[in-house]
Amino acid sequence: MVVEGRIVGVDSGFYDVALGDRVVRARPRGRLRLDAGELLTGDRVELLLMDDGTAVIQRVLPRRNRLLRPAAANVDQVVIVFSLVEPPWNRALTDRIAVLAEAEGIDVVFCLNKMDLVDAAEAEAAAGVYRRAGYPVVLVSARTGAGLESLLERLRDRVTVLAGESGVGKSTLLNALQPGLKLETGQLSRRGGRGRHTTRRSRLLPLVRGNRVVGYVVDAPGFSRLDVTVIDRYELADCFPEFREPAQQCRFDDCLHRAEPGCGVKRAVEAGAVDPIRYRHYLELLDEIEEYEANRY
Repeated sequence: MVVEGRIVGVDSGFYDVALGDRVVRARPRGRLRLDAGELLTGDRVELLLMDDGTAVIQRVLPRRNRLLRPAAANVDQVVIVFSLVEPPWNRALTDRIAVLAEAEGIDVVFCLNKMDLVDAAEAEAAAGVYRRAGYPVVLVSARTGAGLESLLERLRDRVTVLAGESGVGKSTLLNALQPGLKLETGQLSRRGGRGRHTTRRSRLLPLVRGNRVVGYVVDAPGFSRLDVTVIDRYELADCFPEFREPAQQCRFDDCLHRAEPGCGVKRAVEAGAVDPIRYRHYLELLDEIEEYEANRY
């Protein structure tokens, strides 16, 4: 019998595939087995259920989108989890993650965790950076439970990638949202105050209320670096939502918002309408992409 399912996990060459409320373990067939690295958590697949109880993945169905890291497919949104302390806010990394999601046309939500460890005014100021850029922001504490219902509402009826630096509390958040998961959580490194990886591979976890699955979350490994060179330099600015309106006022259609005269984005930065640190991160990413393009051939 041939059925359709969704890959929810990977383990030593086997793939866990959700079929409604049950999960079966399957292996890819033929050529797919050679290209198994192309099978991603979140992929919709065609599955052949054999008479002996085994299952074989016959083909991958067309994807709506694909993230390279964390590796996932058919994602509705990325929730970027960050903290202001333990570990301190890594603004460059959160902006990188957001840019890569924007490049794939995936919705972005920011989640400030560990609210119980910081002053409320400080937290609101950090949230304001992303709200002014046009993003929704949820403030939570996995330890106290504050804000978890607001976060859950953002996750309902969606497939969500939970992304962020190691140590910001992604697994702790999932344990709080879905009691019984018992995901491993980690301590910060004493040397650098940064998190240690506790999630080692991407998994698609169901969020259950009553007897109903209300959403899925990809619990992905933490990381500290992401490659943005997959983005064309002329498309990078569109991955910063707050640039889109002032960019319409640029004198030149191919303006890169760096040194060109009559740049609407630069005027917006000078006027305080665009956050100067986000603008600086844009310039750093642009330099990175241009260096890659110059050395590509």
